[in-house]
Amino acid sequence: MRSLPTAHCWPPHPVTGPSSCGRWQPDLTGHTNLVNCVLFKPDGKHIISASFDMTARLWDIASGKQLNTLLLPGQGSSVALSASGTLLAVGCTEGMVALFDVTTGYTLLTTFSAHLGSSSAWFGLCFSPVCGSLLLATCSRMDSTATVWDLSTAVVAAAGAEPTPVAVLQGHTKVISDVRLSGDGTLIATASDDNTVRVWDAVTGQELHKLTDTPTRCTV
Repeated sequence: MRSLPTAHCWPPHPVTGPSSCGRWQPDLTGHTNLVNCVLFKPDGKHIISASFDMTARLWDIASGKQLNTLLLPGQGSSVALSASGTLLAVGCTEGMVALFDVTTGYTLLTTFSAHLGSSSAWFGLCFSPVCGSLLLATCSRMDSTATVWDLSTAVVAAAGAEPTPVAVLQGHTKVISDVRLSGDGTLIATASDDNTVRVWDAVTGQELHKLTDTPTRCTV
């Protein structure tokens, strides 16, 4: 969801009182263009946001203080943390992915081109939820394929090394709107403007199931 260059934090339960309006203060203000995505860190104390201003930012929720600014190779569209919480991937509308090492203060490990892109195309990504896995799935609204990447090459190799594509998921006839890995990391679901949701083998890229007559631009 796109919004103004500010992120708001809301409490898990309604807050009463005329001054609170149900929202925690302070707002997370600092981006200079639309904020496209926000993600809670597992500790529940920090948020990572990505924006069209070509930055991702780390925030302290309680104080609203900006703790880090990460420069991106394009306009930030989506963010994802690995299951172990050690890697941050940021997808950009131009089809690029930026990979950061969380353990070293968000050091940039590499950037790589994953899909066709444009300045206005949504780009999606997600990590395998299996702890220790370094598989990343990506998709773009400029592309009818999704790609599975093995990020271990980028992590263990010298800075700037590009990851290895494990599988390219081919079969949709229109652009893909969303991608998700299953809880055990063995399956991938994709949603497309061709009104289908398809399920794939995460390693071989083989299409296993096709669900038809789904809404256009649905999510999985």
